[in-house]
Amino acid sequence: MFIYFQGDHINLSLYKLDDKGEQQSVIFWTTMVKKEQNEYSFKQFIDMFVHPAMNLLSGSTEIKISEEIQKKFHLTQQTQTGDWYLYENYTEIRVFGCELPPFKLPKYLPMRIFSLEYIRQMINMDQIHFTSAKKKSQFRIKTQVGQFIFNSRAAREEAEKILKTRKFDLSFTWSYDPLGIISKLRVDTKYTLYFHTTRLEIEQYKNKIEWLPNTLQ
Repeated sequence: MFIYFQGDHINLSLYKLDDKGEQQSVIFWTTMVKKEQNEYSFKQFIDMFVHPAMNLLSGSTEIKISEEIQKKFHLTQQTQTGDWYLYENYTEIRVFGCELPPFKLPKYLPMRIFSLEYIRQMINMDQIHFTSAKKKSQFRIKTQVGQFIFNSRAAREEAEKILKTRKFDLSFTWSYDPLGIISKLRVDTKYTLYFHTTRLEIEQYKNKIEWLPNTLQ
């Protein structure tokens, strides 16, 4: 319905006529909605169709990082778990202390996709810095993130498996703890320091609401 009635407001290549120049069914206007086609990736589907559709439904421009996601990272000044970075063609989230390469997620980040990546990174952080050293867990089982409640540490592998089916590319690993939060927690539990790798050329653009031209590519 969106493609039929609002196609002119969505940034898609639409083919309303067939090879003979005759009007064809809307289901053939774009391969965006055909699972067997590879012209568009899942990430492109989110950015090029879902986001414009959400804007049309709400009557305003939906921000790419929702307030719910922002609160998950920055509940208070004292309670923070990570940051996000808006690149020109994708979004990255960075949980403090996670040593996994993050997935390159859609520019418009749905809560369901964010939740899977957040669970994946938080469990990795917890295992590396706390549970593997028999320290108190910082990310407890039964925690709910968005629509998901994870019941075991194996949820990390399940979340990663789902994200891989969406064919998201991986970014680079980064020892990330710009506020020293993980390092302090380690010291508080009688463990060693954790050292953040400074990348000022990237960090200056953290937690932006919109991508800025000539910044992160």
